[in-house]
Amino acid sequence: MTRPEPFDPQILAQIRDRFHYADRDPQSGRRVFLDGAAGSLRLKEAVGTLAKWSRWPDAIGRPSPGSIQASTSIEMGNASVRDFLGAGDRVVMPAMSAVHAIFRAVGAATVGGEGDNIVTTELDHPGAFDAAKYFGDQFRKEVRVARLDPGTGRVPASRVLDLVDERTDAIVVTHASNDTGAVVDVETIAAGARIRNPQAITIVDGVQYAAHRPVDVLQLDVDAYIFAPYKVFGIKGIGFGVLSDRLAILPHWKLDAAPPHAWKLGSMEDATYAAWTAVVDYLEWLGGELGGPADRRQGLLLAMGATARHDAFLLDRFRHGTDSLPGLAHITGVQIHGGSDGIGDRICIMILSFDEVDASTATQMYEQAGIAVRARNLDVYSGRVLEALGCGPVVRVSTCHYTTAAEVDSFLRATAAIAAGRPASR
Repeated sequence: MTRPEPFDPQILAQIRDRFHYADRDPQSGRRVFLDGAAGSLRLKEAVGTLAKWSRWPDAIGRPSPGSIQASTSIEMGNASVRDFLGAGDRVVMPAMSAVHAIFRAVGAATVGGEGDNIVTTELDHPGAFDAAKYFGDQFRKEVRVARLDPGTGRVPASRVLDLVDERTDAIVVTHASNDTGAVVDVETIAAGARIRNPQAITIVDGVQYAAHRPVDVLQLDVDAYIFAPYKVFGIKGIGFGVLSDRLAILPHWKLDAAPPHAWKLGSMEDATYAAWTAVVDYLEWLGGELGGPADRRQGLLLAMGATARHDAFLLDRFRHGTDSLPGLAHITGVQIHGGSDGIGDRICIMILSFDEVDASTATQMYEQAGIAVRARNLDVYSGRVLEALGCGPVVRVSTCHYTTAAEVDSFLRATAAIAAGRPASR
């Protein structure tokens, strides 16, 4: 079998040079960062742009150059969202976070719907699952939950569609799991839902997927696609969604005199829009370095396509290792959860446990070895998924396109040491 192709080393070096703290934490020194699922490293240009644009006090709506500049930054930020997601001229919904955006979209679909049920999955992040539950409870609508396969950590599209009927208001589903990395076939779900119930609104949580693979909202043909810039090399403080016309005009929070498709509430921080445009500019640059065309969208697709291949390379190396270094599937005393069918159609996120070391202790041992990973516990964020997988607390490891093979190897050596009961060295 042909193994996936990583970034060229020179390109990868240029990528890493554009991020803050790629190999060194300002508090603890040199480290390997493998917690991208909780928030990626920050693009230097995004951070610098945020600082630069935050200095100006000008609000939109005045004829001053500063006010015009603020308006322009918001317009460019919206255009950058559409370019990144391949969303055409769809409405951009800003929010204070992706979870906020999901709640707003689910709320509109539920309030504006005339059905009696909402469909979601066991695999979904609580930001999506709990939105479905909240509005289902609020408006006395049944919440139908598609069960995940505990072996593979996936939810097949058929399990979701089996729950959709002519009374379904909304289908709320993740594009990729923030625990098992499994990709959900949202295109098939959206197409199947339209056959069963053309009125049902499909809402996709793309928070994890968007940093790893190209997104084409028009091809997916979903009603809402939502992501968080801080998971895609940007900054916190804003989330974005793009909405279909039929969702955008459903009843939702807005000023009374605002047009039906207005989703902006209050004065948005234009600096956050400018910071997001800096991220998309960076991806366009990367596409150009890879030989892409001058067209912005095509350059983004090339950059994210190469990112997906690098991601698959990293996942393969984590699982299978090298000729001289065992991968996770071959280290005695280590269990991978929700990955029994291999690495196909997954982003580079996985969870594991040790036979003899609990997840919290293992995470601390990785930290002492200069490796940043995360313990996932039976709590409000992870408990439902872990229980469905039939496991207790786990260690989660996750990457982004700046992660190197050497960093994966450092993790594998540390993992082998922890499994053998030895301290993992820096």
